[in-house]
Amino acid sequence: MIKKIDNKTLPSLWYLMIPFALLILDVGLDLLDILENTFISRSITGGLMGFVLPFYLIPGFVNFFSEVGDFFNQKKELNIKKKL
Repeated sequence: MIKKIDNKTLPSLWYLMIPFALLILDVGLDLLDILENTFISRSITGGLMGFVLPFYLIPGFVNFFSEVGDFFNQKKELNIKKKL
């Protein structure tokens, strides 16, 4: 499914939590000396996070800058009304 760049809806957080849990599991198992992680395991978990994160970051940035733009537009309108 292709979405517009100005789409402000976020996917379910489960789509972010699953790759994050795998990444934490990979790091945790290595830190506890249970299973040594390899280039392949780090690449897979990092690649999953890198694939999923833009679906959350782009709508977040769009929301943020949309609200900032609305704030400044309201400020500008108030300044114009005060001058009249």
